[in-house]
Amino acid sequence: MHEAWEARGVPELDRADALRTAGRWEEAKAALDRLAAAFPDRPEPYNKLGVLYAERRHLAEAETCFREALARDRHYVPALTNLGNLLLEHGRPTEALAYYTEALAIDPDYPPLHRNLAVAYRRLGDVGAAVRHLRRAEHLAAAQRKGAGRLVPAWSTIGVWWWAVIAMGILLLLVRVLGGVRR
Repeated sequence: MHEAWEARGVPELDRADALRTAGRWEEAKAALDRLAAAFPDRPEPYNKLGVLYAERRHLAEAETCFREALARDRHYVPALTNLGNLLLEHGRPTEALAYYTEALAIDPDYPPLHRNLAVAYRRLGDVGAAVRHLRRAEHLAAAQRKGAGRLVPAWSTIGVWWWAVIAMGILLLLVRVLGGVRR
């Protein structure tokens, strides 16, 4: 079954992802539905369906898909991370942190996980942990770029996240300062 997934499933998953990226939502969904039916024990199609639904703001369906992926593989890091992202977006950073922490125990070298951990910790007010995870994400992404032989400036990936966190902190500070000023 693994050989069939590698030979047929992975290329079809990539094709569905390309359709999603191209904005061909219905075609991507149909391809992922077919893939889930053909490979019912694989978490990948359900995770990608969850991403598809999340991008369309169908958050209940996205959560169901991420949980379906985890029902097939409780240790599937992308689904753990995506479910954490969904919870974080719903303003539930403590619950998100639980999924991120579980994913971190499985794969401590997954850069998107560290970026998301940084955002969760920032929302919880732990700037030190946020900075540590941003630095880790930057280090991992740089190592991946170097390993892939690509010369991509660091500011184009993780650096943007770092500046976004700083800007968010400054914005919150301004809101607090200006919110306390009476006119």
